[in-house]
Order: sequence, then C-alpha cells, then structure tokens
Amino acid sequence: MEELLKFDFESKGIDPIYQESKKEALAVKRSLRVKAKKEIRNDNFANIVNDCGLPGYDEMLLIKTNGASDCGSVFEYLNQEIISELYLSTWVISRENIDQLMKWFDSGNKKFVFVLSTRLRELKKSNYAYLIEKFNERKHLDFKLKVCNCHAKTFSVKTDPSNFYSVTGSANWTENPRIENYIILNNKDNFDFNKEWMEDLVK
Repeated sequence: MEELLKFDFESKGIDPIYQESKKEALAVKRSLRVKAKKEIRNDNFANIVNDCGLPGYDEMLLIKTNGASDCGSVFEYLNQEIISELYLSTWVISRENIDQLMKWFDSGNKKFVFVLSTRLRELKKSNYAYLIEKFNERKHLDFKLKVCNCHAKTFSVKTDPSNFYSVTGSANWTENPRIENYIILNNKDNFDFNKEWMEDLVK
C-alpha cells in the first residue's frame, strides 16, 4: 500500500511532503474559522444577558434570540460560575458543541449525564460516531450516556457558587439560524427533577 501511494504521488509530479503540509494548512484554516464563529455566537448571547444578569435563586429569565447564538452559548455563559454537574437532554448536537462539552468535562472533577435522541444517528451519522468515540474514551469516568426516543430539550447545571440553573427551550445543541426561546430558572427543585429522571434513564 505504501509503495502504491508513493507511485501515485510521483507519477503526478507531486511532492508528498508538500501535499501533506497543504492538507494540514487547510485543516488549521477551517478549525480557526469554526472557533472564531463559535466565539462570535457566544459573544452574541452574552450581549443579550449582560444587561439584566443571570437569575438569582428562585428567579426566572426569559430569553428570545434571533438565531445568532445557540445552547452552547448559553452553557458557556453559565460556565463563568464554573459548572460542576451537567444533566443534558437534546434531540441533536453539532460536532462543535460536542467538543465544547468534552473540553468542559476534561477540565476535571465533573459529572455529566447525557440523554440523546436516536435521531442523531439517522440525521448526522458522523456526529453520532464522533460522540460515541468521545464517550468511550471517558466512560470509566463520571460520564453517562443514554441514546433513546427523546425530544426533550433541557439541561440543568450546578455551579460552584451553589446556583442550580435549568435551561429549557426550543433550541437543539446546534447552530440555530432562526428565532429560539429559552427559560433559565435558578431553583434546586427543578434541578433535582431533571437530575432524577435523567439518572433513572442511564442506570
């Protein structure tokens, strides 16, 4: 196989070292573009919430977006308080948001329960395979995953200052170039409700 590959390069007059370098440059270019786009979406959400701030305990924040942010943006904003536990249910999720969640989880001492619809496996096979790969690398840690017939779009987080935020709305964990709504509630009873039904599913 190596000889065949070498022959193909030489027969076309292409330097294999140059060709490999070009591939890497293209990959880096795409990665930086995706990262910049993600940061813009996070900033867009921050600009919405900064004026009124996050809800205090037993308070609720109602948000309508214009498609310039997503669930990952909400999570990133909440993580300013350092999220230690996450209970997440969604229909589909993008590769960029999978990476975002893995980066958070890998930062140490985290608990993650993830309930995902079987539809991701049908609609975005590559994203599903990527998620399973990341899960298998971490399943010996405090990371539980359940793939089932689910359409619930909600997540609850516990933060280090002992806030208990639950976020429910219309959006999936993907780019949403349309109007979406979110309700952010800071209440332990609601947090415990989501925690209990998701933990029951992953047993």
